[in-house]
Parts: sequence; structure tokens; C-alpha cells
Amino acid sequence: MSIIGDYITHQKGLFQSALNEIINSSKQKSYPINDERVINWNILFTDESALEAWETILIKNNKIEMIKYGYEYRRPSGFFFFYELDKEGGNKFEKLKKPKYHLHVGVTKECITFAQQIPELIEHRGPHYKVPPVTIDEIVGIIVLNFFPDNTDLLDKLNI
Repeated sequence: MSIIGDYITHQKGLFQSALNEIINSSKQKSYPINDERVINWNILFTDESALEAWETILIKNNKIEMIKYGYEYRRPSGFFFFYELDKEGGNKFEKLKKPKYHLHVGVTKECITFAQQIPELIEHRGPHYKVPPVTIDEIVGIIVLNFFPDNTDLLDKLNI
């Protein structure tokens, strides 16, 4: 199997069997764009929270290189976090405002009555918090530890 095939197989194993105690449904799409491959996941958890994940990857020197990613987890309450690998700003001030690896934390527009008092919390209007690179396995680990604490045995199935 190819490196990309192995990577997608690992993800399918997680979302379609290994984590089935906390996942109601999962949908995956994968398609090439030139030399890159885009992988999309839509995961619905048993508590009605959702993870939307997309990665753009490239094989370089026989290894997977992340070009871009977005991992957005939304709770039924409207709370969300979104880890993103994106283009970094040009000058030092733009790099501080929007680092290459960053995190958004906030609430969805549906929760606007509460959030009106704190506009920085609405969707992605707040700061881009600089973070180290993360993997989809780490994101799932964060979700399990914080929102499914009775299922921490699932952490052994992740590459973290």
C-alpha cells in the first residue's frame, strides 16, 4: 500500500471502528489536486458534537508533509475550537496576528445572544492563538479527554 493509502487506512480504522463507542457516524472524502491529496472527514459523536477535519498533504522524501489543515470541533452548546495550519502573514506583525499554526476558540453564531457581549468569541473573529503543529490523532485525544472522560481507554488506539 502507498504512504497515503496507509495514512487514510489508519484514519478509517479510527473513525469507522476503533472509536465506535463515541462516534455515531463518519464520512470521508479524498481526492487529488495536482501532486497533493485532500482528505475530508465529517464525524458526528454520540453526544451530538461534531468534528470537521480537512488536510491537504503532499508526499515528500517518502514522508507525508502537511500543506494545510483544519480541525474544527463543535459542541451542541455552540462552543468550538478550530486548529488550523494556514499561510502565515508576511511581516513580523502579521505573523503575530495570524501564525502559521494557530487555534480559534469561540461560540457559533447561533449562540449570539450570549456572545454579543463578547464579539471576539463569535465564530472566527477572535485572536489566532499560536500553537505547535497538531495531528488528527491529537485532536481526537483532546476531544476524548475533555468531553468523553469515561472513554480514556480509547487513547491507546491513537498515535499520540
